[in-house]
Amino acid sequence: MKDGYWYYGDEPVELIFLIRSDDERQSFGDYIASQLESIGFVVEKQYVSGTVEAAQIWEYGDPAEGRWHLYRGSEGAKGTATLVQASELYTMYNPGGQTGRLSNYYDPDPELLDAAIRLHEGSFESLEEREAVFARGLKLALEDSVRIWLTTK
Repeated sequence: MKDGYWYYGDEPVELIFLIRSDDERQSFGDYIASQLESIGFVVEKQYVSGTVEAAQIWEYGDPAEGRWHLYRGSEGAKGTATLVQASELYTMYNPGGQTGRLSNYYDPDPELLDAAIRLHEGSFESLEEREAVFARGLKLALEDSVRIWLTTK
């Protein structure tokens, strides 16, 4: 760290942050950016509107191109979905779990992938076993950090 900024070699660490400009997502994205700036990162905020514009970059673009580092999207906007749905771990942490190119880069812990597949397929003998598989999968998902789950409420 030098002069209050993180450096990699001689260059300050700059994060490219895609922020949806729809509804409350922009203010939440701006808040996250300000928090990152307050701890020494340079943040380039790129505002994108709508699912299609954003997805062309973060989901369907090639991550190796380095066009973004963070994306403030939303799952279950307006309270329509929750992470407790059985397919969410499979969709969000499984290579090929989504249609875009991004998920092809995922390399989850094998135990996380096993939990995700078991929950998706309903491969358990009892509710207790399902709860144990889900609890372990959720813990591993939080450790994996492909996604960081935040809430505004």
